[in-house]
Amino acid sequence: MTGPSAVHSVAREIVDAVAPILTPGDEKQPSTPQLIAALQQCAGWQMLQPARYGGLAMAADESVTVIGELAAMDASLGWLSAMFNAAAHEVGGLPGAAADEVWRGDAKALIAPGYGSEGRLTVSGDESRLSGCWRSVAGADLADWLLLTADGDGGRYRVLLPREQVSTKPTRNPSGLFGTDICDVTVSDVAVPGNRIFELPVSCVAGAAAAATVVGAADGVWRLHVREIRQRLSASYGGEDVMDRPSSTIQVGRAACDIDAARLQLGASLEASIGTAEAEALRAATWEQLQAAGRARDAADELLASSRRHALQASDPVTRLWQGTHACFRLATRLLDGVSDGR
Repeated sequence: MTGPSAVHSVAREIVDAVAPILTPGDEKQPSTPQLIAALQQCAGWQMLQPARYGGLAMAADESVTVIGELAAMDASLGWLSAMFNAAAHEVGGLPGAAADEVWRGDAKALIAPGYGSEGRLTVSGDESRLSGCWRSVAGADLADWLLLTADGDGGRYRVLLPREQVSTKPTRNPSGLFGTDICDVTVSDVAVPGNRIFELPVSCVAGAAAAATVVGAADGVWRLHVREIRQRLSASYGGEDVMDRPSSTIQVGRAACDIDAARLQLGASLEASIGTAEAEALRAATWEQLQAAGRARDAADELLASSRRHALQASDPVTRLWQGTHACFRLATRLLDGVSDGR
C-alpha cells in the first residue's frame, strides 16, 4: 500500500494533529470542539485557501492526499475536510471581491458547499432572489458562509450567502458519517447582490476530494483489517484459526492492489483536468473519479466479505469504517453525477 510517508511535511502536520484525538475506530466525532480546534490550529480546513487570506495554498493533489489520510482515520472527518477545502478552493478563485468579503475579517471562516442544483435564482430588474432547499449539506452548522448551486434564467449559478441568511435543519447522518453535521439548507426568497452570483462550474478539485474520501476510507478498512489479522496471528502463533478461509490472504492482497489502483486513477484524473476548461476533459475526469471511488468501495466490500469476524455492528471498527466508505461513496456519486450533468 502507498503509505502516508509520501505526504509533504506541512500536510503531515495536519494528519499528526488529529491522529491522537481520533485514532482509527474511535467513537469521537469530528465536530467536537477539541477536533475543530485542532483542525483550525493546523489549518486543516484551509489547505486550499489562498495564502493572501491566511490559507496554506497547498497544491490540489497534495490536499487530496491529506483528505484521503483523514478519511482513513474517520470517514466523517474526511468528508468534512473535502467539502470545506473544495469550497475554499472555489471561492479563492472567484472574480471580484467575493474572497475579500469572506476572509477579510476572519481568515478561519469556513464555507460549506451545496453542489446539487436544488434552488432557483430569479432575476427581476436589478435584483436577484434565491429560494430553494439543498439536501445533505455537510458542515452547514459549522460554516460561516455557504456556496449554493441554483438554476436561473440562462444557466446554472453559484450563489454565495452568509450563514445568517439561510435556515438549517439537522438530518439523520448516514451510517458511518456520524460527525459531519449534515443539514438540509433552506433559503426563502432572499435578495442576493450581483457580486455574490457567479457562473462558475463545479471544480474538478471538488470531485477529486469527494472521491478521495472513498479511497481513503477503504484504505482505512484495509489497514484495520490487516492489523487485526496480525494481532490474531501473533496471539495464535500461526494457528489455523487465524484465517477464516484459505483465500483470505489473496483477497487482502487483491484489495490492496485495487485501492492503490484507485488512488493512482484519482491522481491521474486530477492531473489531466487541472487548469483546463474543456468540457470533454472535465467530463472524462469526472468519470475517472467515479470509477476510482467504485473500485475502492468494491475493495472494502471484498475485505469485509473475506472475514466472518467483522459482524455488521457499529461497535466493530472495521464495520464502522466500511459503513463510512459506503456513505462517502453515495455522497460522492451524487456530487459527481451532478457535476457531469452540469457540463
